Amino acid sequence: MNPVLVTGATGTVGAHVVRALRRRATPVRAFVRDPEKATRLLGPGVELVVGDFGDHAALRAGVDGVERVSLACANHLQQ
Repeated sequence: MNPVLVTGATGTVGAHVVRALRRRATPVRAFVRDPEKATRLLGPGVELVVGDFGDHAALRAGVDGVERVSLACANHLQQ
C-alpha cells in the first residue's frame, strides 16, 4: 500500500490525521519543516520528508509514490 502524504503533520489537524491513519495501519509520509518536532509528536513509524512548499525538490520527494494527500497549511504568508 502506498503511503498517504500529510502536510502540516505537526499541526493540530495534521497530527490527528496522522494518528487516525496509523490506527488504520495506513502508511504515512509526513511533510515537515522540523524533523525533531515531528519525531516527538508523531512517534516512530512515520516516514518524514523535510522541506516546505517553496522547496520544489522536497515537494517532489514528498509526492513520489503517493496516491492520496491530506493537504493542510498555514493561512498566512511566509517570507
